Amino acid sequence: MSGEFRVYRPDGTTRETEFSATANFIRGSHLSILRDISDRKQTEARLQQQLDREQLVTQITDSIRQTLDLDQILQVAVDQVRRFLQTDRVIIFRFRSDWQGTVVAESVGPGWTAILSTTLRDPCFGEEVGIALQQAVSQSKLLLVSTAGQCSQVHQSGWPSHPVNT
Repeated sequence: MSGEFRVYRPDGTTRETEFSATANFIRGSHLSILRDISDRKQTEARLQQQLDREQLVTQITDSIRQTLDLDQILQVAVDQVRRFLQTDRVIIFRFRSDWQGTVVAESVGPGWTAILSTTLRDPCFGEEVGIALQQAVSQSKLLLVSTAGQCSQVHQSGWPSHPVNT
């Protein structure tokens, strides 16, 4: 018999293990072997995430090749990203020079109010982040911005965020 299972350790951590058991390995004795495969499982998960991201980029790229309509391209992108991330909402936000902006594409889940075409000013995206964004774009680099600590609650940024009962 063989398989995999999770071991819960006294310190609260978990480890993924692989086991193999043989009955009567030596007359009247059984042999069981456990092997820690946690690192392998983490590597497999990272590879799967990478594959999923690559497939998402391929799907979006294929959709872009099918049309020259920017609105349609952006809509496909937000739809695909929302499905991939399994989130309630994904938007593309176009900034103006005063750091206000407009939601130019949106994919929103059931029960949430759409904010497409809404103009907003989000204090999470100020001049400091804007300069970093401009530098990243000019250097063709991807910039990941995390403002979770500063704007952890959506209402702090002035976004209309309350779900609609459906």
